[in-house]
Amino acid sequence: MKKTALSLLAAGVIAFPALSSAAEVPYFGVSAGVGLVHNSDAESGNFEYKDILEYEKGYALEAALGRKAGMYRGEVAIGYSTNDADKFFDKDMNDIEDAVQETLESWGLEENISDMDITVSVLSVMANGYADFELSRFLTAYLMGGLGYAYVDAELSFTVTDGTEKLEMEYSDNGKNAFAWQLGTGIGLKVTDWLDVDLGYRYFATDDVEIADAKIEYSSSRVMLGMRYNF
Repeated sequence: MKKTALSLLAAGVIAFPALSSAAEVPYFGVSAGVGLVHNSDAESGNFEYKDILEYEKGYALEAALGRKAGMYRGEVAIGYSTNDADKFFDKDMNDIEDAVQETLESWGLEENISDMDITVSVLSVMANGYADFELSRFLTAYLMGGLGYAYVDAELSFTVTDGTEKLEMEYSDNGKNAFAWQLGTGIGLKVTDWLDVDLGYRYFATDDVEIADAKIEYSSSRVMLGMRYNF
């Protein structure tokens, strides 16, 4: 898959000089959608763990600045996505919260634990290449690929109540930088000469990131709705 992404992006870069006679149109785009993170496997020392994290649906946002030349586009995009964990080591987060609460009570402590969550967020900077295929005067289909870097952060949060005092606690692993890549496809609709809307699918993945002394896999499927303003 990485070789495919590299080949697609390289093809777009090589094609741009050949299109120097075509008028280049700068654009700005924004998109938002649903992020579905695939179950994460992990390695720690000589141990391998399958589906260590399972996730709930989250959201993804992106803003991009680029240029269009003929049927090709190139852009730099900043994206952000976040997802809460649904299960950790095949245990529901509510069950883990209950187990922690029972442990505190067995120690004779009066604190109450609630709202326990593991949140994984990703901030990315990507160089994306697109190939647009005209289906009609107003409708296009596209293929895209991108390469870049991502900052992946995992955070454990919960609320501790002691009598009348309520404290919100957060623990983060300070995040990790990782190589990132993506592939996607979609359709675009020309609304006016200066405005396009599109609906697309993207597969986004990073190299394994080391969190709490374990190497964690990260990949997601994203369905994005976007608008592109052509200057």
